[in-house]
Amino acid sequence: MSDITALSCHCGNVSLSLVGAPFMVVECCCNSCREAGERFLSLSSDASTFAENGTVPFVMQRNDRTRITRGKEHLAVHRLDDSATTSRVLATCCNTPIFLHMKGGHWVSVYGTLWEDEQRPAPEMRTLTVDCPDLASLSTDIPNLKTHSLSFYWQLFKAWAGMGFRSNAIKIERKIDA
Repeated sequence: MSDITALSCHCGNVSLSLVGAPFMVVECCCNSCREAGERFLSLSSDASTFAENGTVPFVMQRNDRTRITRGKEHLAVHRLDDSATTSRVLATCCNTPIFLHMKGGHWVSVYGTLWEDEQRPAPEMRTLTVDCPDLASLSTDIPNLKTHSLSFYWQLFKAWAGMGFRSNAIKIERKIDA
């Protein structure tokens, strides 16, 4: 991966750049990510967040290494419900899911579907397979973790330490229902 990865929504009105390598690449199997993915598909058939195996691929990047370079005014936050601490950010110009952010988090989980399949960084693990409706559909080429592992949390901690234990949250005020 080059020093700067440039990504955009499907129509090109929103662009972001990721500086440096991601600190982790995962495929999530949790119910929330799959539910949000289904809701996004109801907005547009181009809004898929799913990999071929039904997981949701994420490329995890520190907040301080993520830049919205164009079209921030097109971004809106989606939450599954009012109490959710997870925000999923979409480009409203074309309903492209862009990234997921946890309240107070120091990272963004950029949707892997923003990359062409052959350019997407390879996943290191699958998380929350306990929620996967068809475990047999998952290959065993990478760890299939029932929950989050110590290694997962260690990677988050190292990224946070690299930021001097700050969060530098990316603020998106606009909201969208799906």
